[in-house]
Order: sequence, then C-alpha cells, then structure tokens
Amino acid sequence: MFYKFVKNMFFVYFRMLFRVKVEGAENIPGSGSVILCSNHLSNNDPILLGSHIKRQIHFMAKIELFKIPVLGRCVRALGAFPVDRDSPGMASFRAGMGVLRDGKILCVFAQGRRFKDIDAKDAKAGVSLFALKSGAEVIPVKITPGYRLFGRLYIKIGPPVDLSAYRSQKPRSEVLREAADAIVGRIAAL
Repeated sequence: MFYKFVKNMFFVYFRMLFRVKVEGAENIPGSGSVILCSNHLSNNDPILLGSHIKRQIHFMAKIELFKIPVLGRCVRALGAFPVDRDSPGMASFRAGMGVLRDGKILCVFAQGRRFKDIDAKDAKAGVSLFALKSGAEVIPVKITPGYRLFGRLYIKIGPPVDLSAYRSQKPRSEVLREAADAIVGRIAAL
C-alpha cells in the first residue's frame, strides 16, 4: 500500500517536471525473478524507475541512507536493503538473492555509483554474480539523456542479456568480469 502510494505520487511528479518516455517495457516479464541493470545518472534514478515500472522493484541502496532516521525507515519500507559500496558483504548478497528467490525484481546499478557515461571498465561484478547464481534474467536499462527540467527523459529497456556462455562456467572473477562487461555493453548500446 505504501509502495503504491509513493509510486503514484512520484509518477505524477516526474510527469509534471520531465517529459518521461518509457521504451521497451514489454521486455520486463510480468512475473518471476528479474534483475534490472541500469546506468546511474542521479539520486533520482531509483525513484524514476520505481514509479515507471509496473512491478515493484527492490533496490540495493547505499548504507548511508539507512543511517538517516526517517529516510532510512522509508527506504526500507519501499523494499530497499543496504549495501556498503566499499566492502559489500554477505548480508547484502543474501538479501539480493532472497529478492530473486521470491520471484521479484532486483535493480542493480551497473557501475555501483553515479557516472555521467556508461563504460564497461567501470562495471561491478556483483550484477553478474547475482545473475549466474540465481539464474534470473538480466534486463538492461538506460536512463538518458539526463534530468533537465521540462526536457525529454527516456527510460530505455532492452531485451534480456544472453549470459548462456557464462552460466555453464564456475563464477570465477574473470568470468564475472566478462559477464559484467557484456551486461554493461548492452546498456551502453541502448
């Protein structure tokens, strides 16, 4: 109930301030575990995606947000869970795997932090670890061109990334890196 209220409120907010256009929404399955992997331009990205994707999205959010008393409770109530970006631990991994085991959507920002440009060399291997361990489909998402008041803002959603070449291999660091590079390459190509 709280998620739906916040989602609708921000949907109106974004539609009033930006000309948001969603392309490729049909690429997100209506059910089952899915990993949305997106670029990260602004602190607004989770709110934008959450308000424009039909299914509820669960985000990995920087741990600092959870230390702010009221905001931390709100972020947790919206389905986010904390991750220490400098040293992600098993608790964050287990929380993300739990989201996927429950057949929900997990959103991971490919580069882990905000970047103006998307580049495979900045890709974090966490998204490929989630994908290979869970078997969930990875859907690439690109937010472009940026947040200009009353300007056009696109959410481009691509078809699932084919990770079959990596799924049969042990998830060693070089395999995870190659898979992450493939995912980020698909985001950049949108």
